[in-house]
Amino acid sequence: MCRKEYFSAQGWWWYEPVTMPGHSVFPTDRGVSWIKSKIPTKEKTDHSSQGWKLHISVHPEEVTKFNDVVLPLLQKLRVCHKYYPQTAYKQMNWRPEGEPKDGLGKAIAVYPDDPLALKKVVRFVEGYLIENKLTFRPFPGGIPGDLLVGKTGLMYIRYGGFAGVIADQKKVYNPETKKKEKDPRFLKPFPTFVHCIPSDLLELRLEATGGRGLGFR
Repeated sequence: MCRKEYFSAQGWWWYEPVTMPGHSVFPTDRGVSWIKSKIPTKEKTDHSSQGWKLHISVHPEEVTKFNDVVLPLLQKLRVCHKYYPQTAYKQMNWRPEGEPKDGLGKAIAVYPDDPLALKKVVRFVEGYLIENKLTFRPFPGGIPGDLLVGKTGLMYIRYGGFAGVIADQKKVYNPETKKKEKDPRFLKPFPTFVHCIPSDLLELRLEATGGRGLGFR
């Protein structure tokens, strides 16, 4: 389904009015604080960026109704995001056994400016769902490698590539080694140089786990 202000690329529909963040977010003091910075690159045309992203997941049978509710909320927040329409979402997720595909469990992907912005998205969307008593079935098994956050069972986070050569190569830039390394998508929620998650996101994670600590999923 084509929606106003969205354009199609690689099966996803992207929200056109808001572009991808041009900066990256890196941990300092082993994750005690986080800073915005640029990934060093030799080519002026390489606009690589990386950071904490939000994946919103839902059962494929409910994705159309879910998108009708959630997409207008993301537009209000003026945050970069993309979504799968129902047909594409089903094709990506109801598949024979095999290697995970890019869309596994991800109905909507959100690219916030920083961890605090991500927290605000989760609070706004979940607040609306809870206030209006709207419930949706979660994606069976969740999103592999991502961290479940929040109160609804629909929100997941991970640290990874956003855009540019970094994202195309499925890699991330390690500020400690100053080299690229593999982005552990579907395996781990963050790469080796992320030693702990930001406090804003930890708060969301503890809501999902009932205060029982980090863990996975």
